[in-house]
Amino acid sequence: MARAPTSPSRTPRTACPYRCIRAPSATTRPSAKRFISQGGRLRNLSLAALLTSLASSLLTGCQRPPLAPGHELVLADSQGRIRASLALPDGRFSHVFVHSINLSLVEERFRVGEADQLLLGAVAYADTSSGMPSEAEGGFRLVDGRFILDLAREFSQLPIRVSPVPGHGIQTAESFFAFTDFFETGDLVLVRVKRR
Repeated sequence: MARAPTSPSRTPRTACPYRCIRAPSATTRPSAKRFISQGGRLRNLSLAALLTSLASSLLTGCQRPPLAPGHELVLADSQGRIRASLALPDGRFSHVFVHSINLSLVEERFRVGEADQLLLGAVAYADTSSGMPSEAEGGFRLVDGRFILDLAREFSQLPIRVSPVPGHGIQTAESFFAFTDFFETGDLVLVRVKRR
């Protein structure tokens, strides 16, 4: 299930964005006789897990589910205010944009390094033109009609201006996040990674 990006200024405080377990009503509650065997033990162990989960949910209220260990990508504005945090379950993401001259899709492929740095490993694009990279440290290949430049570049953060051309954002293993969902066209986005 894709984790929605967090945005404190856009999250409504009146409703919980996560699905909470609700107590069953009297009309939907199954008869206890159905679940109890002759020896008085629960026949269905999943019922015990459900009841435990229900009790925990009712006692603690609606809370955000715990995050799996790993990294998240932080999108901050020019003053350093965090606008969104995106889960990186596999430690990889792509900066995706449409080239403003040839209008073809460009994908910069990153992974998180051991010291939480951003490692640019490749750039993939379909059409060469002005402003496209022409030299690759690690080589060049053609895969399924797309040019792939293998690179080895390291960044502590990525300063990115939001493009007026639609399709500019971050692609994770789970979803695509458009910068315009969090920023205005022309705004500076500071992209960095942090451990969860």
